[in-house]
Amino acid sequence: MANGFQAASRADEKACPDLEVNVLLSIEDVTAKVQAGKDLPAAEANRARLAAIARIEKECTEKTGNRCDVVSLFSGGQYHLHQYKKWTDVRLVFAPEEDIAAFGGDPDNFNYPRYCWIFILPRL
Repeated sequence: MANGFQAASRADEKACPDLEVNVLLSIEDVTAKVQAGKDLPAAEANRARLAAIARIEKECTEKTGNRCDVVSLFSGGQYHLHQYKKWTDVRLVFAPEEDIAAFGGDPDNFNYPRYCWIFILPRL
């Protein structure tokens, strides 16, 4: 913390075993697919909606191998399929000295906010 950290080679990178990085690859509007049974009674419409969401997520995951989540927006007015690339081999490559990393930290400065700097990158 006092002197910072910089990996001189790939072998020196520090593993972060409990960390994962999800990179958003795409967003697709799937509202029509999810709301296909909206004219049904409430209980049946809810079951149909949940089944459609599960089906869409499963098809996307099987097709792409990525993490896929259907996200409800505007209290169910729209549904978007978010597709993520998941990285689990995450390494710490660089961290500045504590004094530099904590420089600024002015949350009231909306034009040029400064917060701590730590770089954690997925292993490619």
